[in-house]
Amino acid sequence: MKTKNIFSIFILISFMSCSKEFTDLSPISERNTGSFYTSANDFEVALAGVYNTLLSQGVYNEAIWIMNDLRSDITFWDAGGLAAAIVRYDDFEETTIDYVGRDSWIAHYKGIGRANSVIGRIEDVEMDASQKTRIVGEAKFLRSLLYYNLATTFGNVPLVLNEATSADDDKENVQVPIAQIYSQIAADLTEAESSLPSTAKGGRATKGAAAALLGKVHLTQGDKTSAASALKRVSGYSLVDNYTDLWGVENEFNKESIFEVSYESGYGVLGNLYTSAMNTELGATVTSGPETFQRKV
Repeated sequence: MKTKNIFSIFILISFMSCSKEFTDLSPISERNTGSFYTSANDFEVALAGVYNTLLSQGVYNEAIWIMNDLRSDITFWDAGGLAAAIVRYDDFEETTIDYVGRDSWIAHYKGIGRANSVIGRIEDVEMDASQKTRIVGEAKFLRSLLYYNLATTFGNVPLVLNEATSADDDKENVQVPIAQIYSQIAADLTEAESSLPSTAKGGRATKGAAAALLGKVHLTQGDKTSAASALKRVSGYSLVDNYTDLWGVENEFNKESIFEVSYESGYGVLGNLYTSAMNTELGATVTSGPETFQRKV
């Protein structure tokens, strides 16, 4: 009995003497914020994660064309069942519980959060200076693109520019005037344009992409003079000879393309729902344009 008591006391003392550093360890078998963001390669991977959010259903996979193109005269939607929420957007009758707006909000801020992590953590990491400048430029371009979508879709939104450190870190989650959003976008794009290369592998941000988006921001605000100045810097592109040559897999990243979001073929995780929305063999009806031409969806 005496030996048992001594053993119990030993265990108790051992637990009491364990420091927080001993028990609060980052998993060594997978990447995490405790062991990541330490090398140039880590930041290239993290930047790819920011690009990846553009593929999500809440951004260009579905939400953006529903909340923009579908509400214009370009496309109309006629369907029921699960697609009823999409019809409500087409009719300007969406509700606060419709998944499209909810998913879009979440996906955009997820991408912004990833960009903030890249921008905020890269400063103290040793790497080639030009590579560091380019990575920050790409992250700020992507953050600007995501904020532009939020501003044109929702209006006043929270302006979050720092990485959240906990679930309770919500001091920046307060709506600010839309003019402040556009001001931040313009500042980020100006820096990004000076940091980005003139050309890059398809799907990556360039000087032309940053200047083009900056021009759109100024036009959205009605500042034609500043828009003209930015758009005149968009060079190295030209119109395709035939408008139909803009579309199709064989015409990806053509000479008219300034910035593209690239998807894999098919309906899978990396496929694009817009493709299936215009598929003639599925169920609902999409009307493209003001005419009576219809495609089965």
